[in-house]
Amino acid sequence: MNFSKAILSLSCLLIASCGEFSALQLFENQPIVQSFLDSDGLNSSDLKVLSSTSLNKEFDIESLNKITCQSSSEEINRAIIDLVNYTRREGFSCGGVKMKKTNNLVYSGLLYRASKTHSNDMATNLFVSHTGSDGSSAGERLNKVGYDFRTAGENVAAGQISIVKVYLAWLKSEGHCRNLVEQKFQEIAVSCTYNENSTYKTYWTMALASPRV
Repeated sequence: MNFSKAILSLSCLLIASCGEFSALQLFENQPIVQSFLDSDGLNSSDLKVLSSTSLNKEFDIESLNKITCQSSSEEINRAIIDLVNYTRREGFSCGGVKMKKTNNLVYSGLLYRASKTHSNDMATNLFVSHTGSDGSSAGERLNKVGYDFRTAGENVAAGQISIVKVYLAWLKSEGHCRNLVEQKFQEIAVSCTYNENSTYKTYWTMALASPRV
């Protein structure tokens, strides 16, 4: 599918591989969240996010922090989708802007296939980007698995051990946070691929979309 570029593009704040708004409102999120593999403990920045929200009251963060990249895909998706939906229901400030409360997202097997393909690609070919090693975009990866979307987005990250660490990293980044609470999205899936012999070890991809009906 050909995505014609619109005039507006989002600025990049960190290591940048900027996606742009397209005519079909494809949000290939920016910036990319990368960090060298950290310990399983939460740092002061993580604790600040938790203290400014009710996440630590609603969830057993210590238990969730034991769910890692090497946990089952079912466990990863169940936990992260619970976190995402709680954030969407409660409303969350992204970059200091209070976002509206919105609908829950549901798991999509097709989105998981697309996200896992990209995580595998990043882990195998040692890169972190929204563009695949074959030049594919997030939208093209969705098309390849047969997901006919109206609106879609993608968050990627590398180096975070647990689902709590990667989720908090996305919450702390305005662009990623806005994807998490975007009202147009209806479905979601998350994947992570582990490569011991790589710089970042863990390669995460979150796909969000609404199917064309």
